[in-house]
Amino acid sequence: MIGQFAGKIARVHGPNNDDRLYELDRLYHDLKQLLEEHVQMEEQELIPLVRQYIEDAASLQADHKQDTMRAFRETQEKANGLLKQMRAVTSDYTLPEHACRTYTMTFNKLGELERNLFTLMNLENDVILPKIMDETQA
Repeated sequence: MIGQFAGKIARVHGPNNDDRLYELDRLYHDLKQLLEEHVQMEEQELIPLVRQYIEDAASLQADHKQDTMRAFRETQEKANGLLKQMRAVTSDYTLPEHACRTYTMTFNKLGELERNLFTLMNLENDVILPKIMDETQA
């Protein structure tokens, strides 16, 4: 939904000297692709790691844990970079006076997405991954 709206406001408002919307559309789609890859990594790496931790924390291999943690942090850094660029391009999601309903909804949804992603990243970084690392290093 956000992708369709970002594309629409770029097409409608971009030609009227609002080139930043083309950049926002590109950045959003880059973020979407990154998050889709991250979800696959969660399904293939994190969920099995958590299951293994639940079943037998001592059996977790240190190198596998480190590789998984490194991959998650790299993805999060890339996502943070894209979110930061999106925020810069939109002047912190500040709407222009001529903002239509789609424009407004797009910026609101992007802000909501950003908040949700930060909540998820904090959960991964502050709860899930440290718990696995702390328990298995003991």
